[in-house]
Amino acid sequence: MASDKLNNKNLNQNFKVKGIWWIPSKENKQEIAGELIYENGRITLELFGSFEEDIFLEHKHNEVIFGFTSQGDKITLLDTFQIRSKMSFPGFPTTAYTANMMLTGFHLSSIHSPEIHSVAFNITHLSEWLSIAPFEISEIMNEDNILQQLNVRYRFPEVFSFTCNINGQQTTVQSAYFINTSGDGIDKFNMNHSSYLKITPESNKSINWFRRTIFEIKSLLTLLTGHSLLFNCR
Repeated sequence: MASDKLNNKNLNQNFKVKGIWWIPSKENKQEIAGELIYENGRITLELFGSFEEDIFLEHKHNEVIFGFTSQGDKITLLDTFQIRSKMSFPGFPTTAYTANMMLTGFHLSSIHSPEIHSVAFNITHLSEWLSIAPFEISEIMNEDNILQQLNVRYRFPEVFSFTCNINGQQTTVQSAYFINTSGDGIDKFNMNHSSYLKITPESNKSINWFRRTIFEIKSLLTLLTGHSLLFNCR
């Protein structure tokens, strides 16, 4: 059975996950239960409470919100804005935030600190552009032309890499691939392949450097393909 960790999700998978959330910059850490929702490329955090004394303070901006999910994922939400608030009597306040970026697997102390070694990111249609078809399917028929056996084979694609100057840094760009499996092996078994591009500058950089670099790559590919693109990172 595969893990249900968020790192196993891809851009085409909407999900909801429960957890506790807090703002690391606040002196008094206030953990609030809530649900993180990813749907059609939009990130929304719905809280059963509020970080603010004035819950009706519209468009409140927080640089970073930390989370820890019920599956054990560490989450960093970047560039968040309060979009909705509600108060009931009797009852308790609820608030909702939207985020421009979500990082899974760690808590990033600041968007400005140079603490990230590399980032792998997925862009919609990347496997098609790289001409990657890792699945091979074959059928075995009996003498009456009835299917007797169906074989599915997965082969890890060949990794390519090159080095170039990106935003003033010698940077290695290479392909990366992840395979996620699920099912009970009796009635069902699923395999999902995701292709990534991994960028590694010669020295650690801040998330802002990686955001700018990925945005420039995304803008170039959007211009070349004429399609609106989504991406996520590892």
